Parts: sequence; C-alpha cells; structure tokens
Amino acid sequence: MTGANGVVGPHLCQRLDAEELRITTLGRTPTAHRSIIADLAQPSDLVVGGGFDVLVHTAPLWLLPDNLETIAASGVHRLIAFSSTSAETKKHSRQVSEQELAQRLSTAEQRITKITVKAGIRTTILRPTMIYASVGTKISW
Repeated sequence: MTGANGVVGPHLCQRLDAEELRITTLGRTPTAHRSIIADLAQPSDLVVGGGFDVLVHTAPLWLLPDNLETIAASGVHRLIAFSSTSAETKKHSRQVSEQELAQRLSTAEQRITKITVKAGIRTTILRPTMIYASVGTKISW
C-alpha cells in the first residue's frame, strides 16, 4: 500500500489488519507495518522486491505512473488506485489551479491504464467525490 500515513491509508490498514491480511507499506516514513522506504516523487529511488499480489495506491495519483513499471515487476497483478471526481468536474473550472488538478489526475489515469493494460494488471481506479476523515477518526466499512 502507498499512502499509509495519508487520509485513507491508516483507515484501510486498520481494516486489512482486522481481516488478518499481510500489509507492506511503501512511503517516505515507516508505519506500524513492514515498510519499504522510498519517495514516490523520486522514482529512481524505488526498489521493490517480489511477492506482492495487490497494490492499493492511496497516495496522490500522479505519483504512480512513473513508479508503476518498477512496482509491476514485483509481481503485482491487481491495482486499486484512488483518484477523484475532480478529474472530470474541475476540467472547466474558472480556477486555473482546479483545471491543473483535473489535468494531472486525468493524465495519471490515462498513463496508469496504458501501463497496466500492457502489463496485464487488473486495475480499478476509484473516484470518490470527497473524503471527510482525519487520522484517528473511525470509518465504517
């Protein structure tokens, strides 16, 4: 899992722990789970061993494409990634920063799809509208 220290990640880790699933996190700082320490913003730093079946990407979506081929080489055959409805809803915003966000998300989704189709990785890109939670808040599944 990427983004284990973010908004969604800690809650998902809790849920996966409750299901007694083995979790390895990938991020800049260690978590309570076995971690791979790397900065996704620096793709050349990423070294991933083998044995990973599923990648759940909760970090910013645009960090994934440049790292995806390295991650795919670890044996990942399933990807679940979090994007945002902003990829569509903010395309024509009056605010340039929102248009830029929509473009970043859309471009990342397209690149991810292209890479995963080529690699044979089954992919789901989730586009939540908004996520309201803070670390420590219990989320009901």
